[in-house]
Amino acid sequence: MNIVLFDGEEWEDFLPLTFTRPVAALRMGILSFAERWEKILNTEVSYQTKPYLQEKFPAKLQTENTFINPTFFPNEKLIEAIKNLKPNQTLIFDNQLVAVKSTEETPKITSDIIQFEDEVIHLQHSWDLFTYNFQAIEFDFDLVTKGRTSQSISTTNQVLAPEKIFIEEGAKVEFSILNAS
Repeated sequence: MNIVLFDGEEWEDFLPLTFTRPVAALRMGILSFAERWEKILNTEVSYQTKPYLQEKFPAKLQTENTFINPTFFPNEKLIEAIKNLKPNQTLIFDNQLVAVKSTEETPKITSDIIQFEDEVIHLQHSWDLFTYNFQAIEFDFDLVTKGRTSQSISTTNQVLAPEKIFIEEGAKVEFSILNAS
């Protein structure tokens, strides 16, 4: 599956942050939008953005592409809906293009439209990066630690909410206060 993250109508609402990068390259939580989709779909993504940004953030198009609007924050139902898109199907939420699987070179609404009816976070302004940062941190923490085991926490540390702490292999943390509450 070839994934292309595209800048939708919201691009201007993220200015000045998006003067130098596509929306998908912005960071909210632990990961950028692009890194998050790469982990979720276990594939590389590319960007479809403003022409002057394309040299640094190129779109890598194939015969068939799945275009995803990164301003829709992933949840289980949205991920499943995007994975289940068939060729020339469009996923819409509240009259906004969420995703389309297409042979076109740009994301366009097709005649086969699927309405996404479940709840989804739709970032529409730059301040939404802060508003939904907590949800993104929790989502990303689960995403990056899934199936992995944290190193044990030394008894020299004081810890609040140890279930939310993950220590990478090789990291040494001593005589610290770890507050993940």
